[in-house]
Amino acid sequence: MLEFFQVGFSYPNAPADAPALRNISFSLRSGTVTVLLGPNASGKSTLLLLAAGLRKPRRGAVRLENRELTQWPPKSRARQIAFLAQWNAVPDLTARELAAHGRYPHLSARRVLGPRDREIIARALELTGALAFADRQLGELSGGQRQKARLAMAVAQDTPILLLDEPTTYLDVRVQLELAETLRQLAAAGKTVLLALHDLPLALRCGDHALLLQEGELLYDGAADALPRSGIIEQAFGITGIERSNAQCLPGTGICPPK
Repeated sequence: MLEFFQVGFSYPNAPADAPALRNISFSLRSGTVTVLLGPNASGKSTLLLLAAGLRKPRRGAVRLENRELTQWPPKSRARQIAFLAQWNAVPDLTARELAAHGRYPHLSARRVLGPRDREIIARALELTGALAFADRQLGELSGGQRQKARLAMAVAQDTPILLLDEPTTYLDVRVQLELAETLRQLAAAGKTVLLALHDLPLALRCGDHALLLQEGELLYDGAADALPRSGIIEQAFGITGIERSNAQCLPGTGICPPK
């Protein structure tokens, strides 16, 4: 289990009264998809960096299996947590070669893939819908196909916990829904998934649980389907919830921008 205990974090040279995160406490539930929501600069990416062990809290603690996350050796930590950060680079690799990078935490110093590694890579490519173009160069693929290959890399890492930072950015609606379904399948198989999203309707569609940040504070920690009725979305995003729906409303939520 991954847990945050009264976590606070500030970047160097940031004003003392404007920490990136303050007093954050929650735990991730196994076998569920947790969506991390909030306006720009609310602290979502910072929280994910802390959850991945790539930043150390200034206050409080992040613990994995009751042990502070920063005390885990990097390779051991990488066998427990896969982190898919925002990334615009297009390396000179095939989709299969990119997916193979997910196996590195499990390999010996020689980094030689064995039959089981290749089987896990193929399964990850199939699960994410990337098998059909596995041997094509990433530079030849669409943005959605590249994102599927990147997700295959994270899945091939075969960790209990999967963290994703805005994985649906620049993807069309069909690919977003496919990715959401893949995450649901991973959770059904027992994985713990935490992803930051800007898309509220998609978050409410794929999330079991929701965390909502505003200016570094955790405003909501509860069931995703209860979030629209909580009034917290209106508070965090400055939008108005109404009963009726129109073309400007978020589909299926009854949440509309102010008139």
